[in-house]
Amino acid sequence: MLDQSKGIEYWSTDIEGNDTIDPNAPAWAKQEFDDYQEKMKQSGKTDKNGITRYY
Repeated sequence: MLDQSKGIEYWSTDIEGNDTIDPNAPAWAKQEFDDYQEKMKQSGKTDKNGITRYY
């Protein structure tokens, strides 16, 4: 399980249900958001060693 984001106050969900980040958010919060989104894309996939990661 991932820790809660420190920049969560800059996150929101648009009308279509997509996660977004405030364009005025600081750079560190945008990077944190991008890292989180990438981890979610990889969640449930099996790596080269046959290990499946769930975040």
